[in-house]
Amino acid sequence: MQREFADVGADRITEDAARKWVHGLVTEERRAITVREVWLSSSRRVFGWAREHKRIAQNLFKEVRVDVRRRVQTREEGRSFTDAEASTILRQA
Repeated sequence: MQREFADVGADRITEDAARKWVHGLVTEERRAITVREVWLSSSRRVFGWAREHKRIAQNLFKEVRVDVRRRVQTREEGRSFTDAEASTILRQA
């Protein structure tokens, strides 16, 4: 964050710039869940503290969201139904 906003004070960062910075953190090496749970969460806390102590006018990160895809859960290759699952399926048939 310091590198991205080095020539702009915290009170002069725009919400669009904050959103662009957060979304730019998502890469192939850094998943969206990491950005949301670490980077965005930390930014919200720091800017929330600054807002509470009247260092800045508003918490720009409060409304920023990072969408996280749900993982598709599949059965491992070659794994069949458990006995309980098979019984349930056959009973319902």
